[in-house]
Amino acid sequence: MALLVADDFESLEAGDIEVLIAGFGGHCAAGLSEVFGTDWADGAIVEALGCGEAAKRMGRSAVSWDMLGPDAFRVARQNGWLLERACAAGLDRLAASDAEAGSNLVESLRVYVACGGDANAAAESLCQHPNSVRNRVNRARAVLAMEDATDKQLFAYLSMIFL
Repeated sequence: MALLVADDFESLEAGDIEVLIAGFGGHCAAGLSEVFGTDWADGAIVEALGCGEAAKRMGRSAVSWDMLGPDAFRVARQNGWLLERACAAGLDRLAASDAEAGSNLVESLRVYVACGGDANAAAESLCQHPNSVRNRVNRARAVLAMEDATDKQLFAYLSMIFL
């Protein structure tokens, strides 16, 4: 695990970040999910350690969002303000879409997550056709700007929001 904190990341490309991290003596797949000032570094460390501990409890040696289960997200969200903020932002986007379109994405997705991502079970619970639930999940994908995410990655994020 590596943490880079800087006042200006805008001038750095992912390759530049990887080169900086490589100086620690290991290979790292670099990524950047949020940029914040140096005074917020302690929060990022707490979040990273929490994710690492969740992976360790699950017998995993590395952490990626798509390999952790909903329980890990629930624990991380309850104990981490960065994840809480990310979840609130996603929920706000879905709610704004509902307000603008007069739809019910939030309710539908809450049920979809409660049903473990099973569109048929969610549809039955909502008294809707399964294709309606699938369409709402796809609309949520667009609203959340997650068009390139796999179904498992999208479900993991929705699980963080609603669990």
